[in-house]
Formats: sequence, structure tokens, C-alpha cells
Amino acid sequence: MRPERIVQAPPWRAEGVHWHAYRAPGAVPAAPTDEERARRLTLPPHVTLCTPHAVSGWITRQLPASSIHVALWAPDRRRWVPIGDAGDWQRVRLEFLLQAARGEDVYAAAHAPGGNLVVFGEFVTTAQCAEHTRFTESLPEHYRTGR
Repeated sequence: MRPERIVQAPPWRAEGVHWHAYRAPGAVPAAPTDEERARRLTLPPHVTLCTPHAVSGWITRQLPASSIHVALWAPDRRRWVPIGDAGDWQRVRLEFLLQAARGEDVYAAAHAPGGNLVVFGEFVTTAQCAEHTRFTESLPEHYRTGR
């Protein structure tokens, strides 16, 4: 009997796209707006992320371990959707990964004893990103610097 071949997918890669990530303590917005997104994108991001796995990991790490509720903004439903049980971080991380892998913004909200927190992963293209005109090095070099 021959062993089955393991097929591995190539790493997710898309030229000219990445995510700008932001944290905002406080109340969860009723619905994210285009105006808020545009305003956030004028600010320097907390971090720049170039793969869905990086987006999922960074957003998950930002949420307090003591979170009572975690919700993901579902743009197709135009509402916040609760995901996973408290402490089910594998499920939460997977939900973020799936949304980022579709090339979408990823917005997460957490309610914890210490207060609410909203984390934004804004999907941007080269044309939408003012920083692209300021890079002194190539994008891969920029990402390796861990900015």
C-alpha cells in the first residue's frame, strides 16, 4: 500500500494588498461606517500585516484573555455576530482567518471585565495606501522590519 501524498497549498500571497491594523478601547460601534474607515486609514497603523494568518493572529492576541463575548463584524449581514464561546480562541482565530482570506476587512469586538475593545484590520490595496508612496524600500523589506 502506497502512502498518500500530502498536498500543501502555497502560501497566501497577493501583490499590492495588505492590512492596516488598529486598536480602539471603548464602546463597540453600532455599525462600522465608510467614513470611520477612511479616517482610520489616515492614521499610522499599529501594525501592517501582509497575510490572513498574520491578521488573524494579531487580532486574536489583542483581545483580552478574560473576554466574556467576542463578536465579528459580518459585512454581508450588516451586524456584529457572536463567535465562539468564551475562551474558544481556536474558533475565534479561525473566523478571523476566514474573513481575512476572502480579502475583507476584519473587525472584532470584545467585551471583558476591564472594558470593551474593538480591533480593526483594514484591507487595503496599493492605490488606497498613502504609505506606499513613502516606502524607501520594497514592500517585502518593509514587512520584514516588523513595523
